[in-house]
Amino acid sequence: MKYAYEFLKILFISFEFVIVLIIFLTMNLFPEFYAKIGSKFIGDSEIWKYIPVIPFTLASASINYAWKILTPLTNSSNKILYDWPDYWKLKLRVTVSIAICVICLSLAIMLWFFCKGLDQKYSGAMFVGITLIPLTVLFNQLLAAFTVREFLEP
Repeated sequence: MKYAYEFLKILFISFEFVIVLIIFLTMNLFPEFYAKIGSKFIGDSEIWKYIPVIPFTLASASINYAWKILTPLTNSSNKILYDWPDYWKLKLRVTVSIAICVICLSLAIMLWFFCKGLDQKYSGAMFVGITLIPLTVLFNQLLAAFTVREFLEP
């Protein structure tokens, strides 16, 4: 039960969720902004080569930062971190962060295949989401890696 509670906290009390809410809100209030972004995709065939590259790069960087968070010290033992009673929360957060990046990557691949059939507003909103959400995840992981290392280094 505590794992489910922590998982829901990670999902709904996060900057990533705020970005999703902002995208949904602005998509209804300012659809022309997203339609303009979406029209760039439909009009430019060259951009299609690079759509999946952005989230793939961000997902790869997320896995790299996950490694730095969970094993921050390379020359000495990470036993202090592993013995920490809330280590499971840190590990769960890192796992969910990677999963969020992978979900955004899969959405980018879907956008890559099906954008021609999507409304411009939706394709523009998807692009903004699959770019901003992994960037936010990466920024949070960067700060977490710094913080964990700060606590463990003598």
